[in-house]
Amino acid sequence: MKAMAVPNITYFGYRSESDTELRRSRMKWFALMLVSGAVAAGAGISGLILGLTAWELANSRLSTSAALLLAISFPLLFLMAHCMDKIGEIEKAIRLEYCRKHGLHDEDCK
Repeated sequence: MKAMAVPNITYFGYRSESDTELRRSRMKWFALMLVSGAVAAGAGISGLILGLTAWELANSRLSTSAALLLAISFPLLFLMAHCMDKIGEIEKAIRLEYCRKHGLHDEDCK
């Protein structure tokens, strides 16, 4: 009787290998997105501050470094956008795998 009242729920802790691989991949892209976004923001803000300082002091070296920092920030923002796209693709793959594992149709999980 006790066996009927307390169900065995060990299944819920189980994850498939591809599920954990997808989650690891998503975390890697998420970490890259955070790092590239932080570096891009730092380079952009530093470039703006150096640009304003170079304009006040009429210093060409500061102006050059400000332009370089601003130029570096744009490819990093593009990398951040690419990471966001990859995270979206991985989340869609995780959702489809969940649906297939539980017997749902692919159209229901989009």
